[in-house]
Amino acid sequence: MQQKKPSREAIVVSEYRLINAIIKNPSYFEDSRVSSEIFSSEIAKSLYEAVDKIYSRKESVTPANLLQAGLEIDYNVSREIVNAVFSIDEEGAQSLDDILKVLSEEKEREAILNKIESLKTIASKTGN
Repeated sequence: MQQKKPSREAIVVSEYRLINAIIKNPSYFEDSRVSSEIFSSEIAKSLYEAVDKIYSRKESVTPANLLQAGLEIDYNVSREIVNAVFSIDEEGAQSLDDILKVLSEEKEREAILNKIESLKTIASKTGN
């Protein structure tokens, strides 16, 4: 049976779950698997960087300061996105391994697709 790939929305939800998990459990920042490189969407990457910025100031993350720090990094961050991150329940923040598995698989899939596109470009060139 062929495994289907997750929808783009499922990836975004996983990214928001990871940001929520980091907010609720700051020790997750210490996990070597967690970095800005795990995110596919620029907005989620910006929110991750905003959380990191807030923690570096030794502050707790709130919807208001996450929105402000996020907008300082990326004008596409919105109140709706910040609210979506904060609306994830406790259970959603508990399964770091599950979240990272989905995001790691997506990054691998993206890398393969990028390599295929690169090879298609090379193959379509005329000449040697």
